[in-house]
Amino acid sequence: VHDAVIVGSGTMKVDNPRLNVRHWNVTDGRQQPRPVVIDTHMKNIPADCRADFLIVCCSEAAAAKYKNKQSHQHDKQLKILGCRTSIDSDNHLDLSHVLERLRDEGIQSVMVEGGASTLSSFARADLVDAFVVTIAPKLIGLNGLNAFSGVSLVGGESSSGGVDLDLLNPIIVSLGRDVVIVGEWPHK
Repeated sequence: VHDAVIVGSGTMKVDNPRLNVRHWNVTDGRQQPRPVVIDTHMKNIPADCRADFLIVCCSEAAAAKYKNKQSHQHDKQLKILGCRTSIDSDNHLDLSHVLERLRDEGIQSVMVEGGASTLSSFARADLVDAFVVTIAPKLIGLNGLNAFSGVSLVGGESSSGGVDLDLLNPIIVSLGRDVVIVGEWPHK
């Protein structure tokens, strides 16, 4: 189990996830992973946020603005981490700095759960060690989102228009009705 579970601001706004392990009996002293949201401008934290002890990684400017406010609409044990923004992007956070700030908080291992933009950003920055995909037997309709947006995965496009993913040492496991694919991410 990882020390933290990361989602982007869009996933936080739309899904308001708990970001915890619900079917897990903690008997060996391990704690729940810390929920983390990457929200550059700190505008997508729901007032009724369901994630306990949420860490918000935002820009240094947004963190300073938040700390200077007199009242906070959702101080539900929020930890605010101001992070550098990337020079070459549209004011997105520098993900290497985000991971450094999380490491300063004692977080050594993270799982990036989604959404598509956040997953793609970590992949583009080559900050992925392992790739785990859980395929559940659920149809989400024709308007579902791609798991990765704007990122060329290692193998490139296949002749069918999909993406060939060259994972190292892949393992496929059946868990009940779900299928899990695990493999090492081939670094650039």
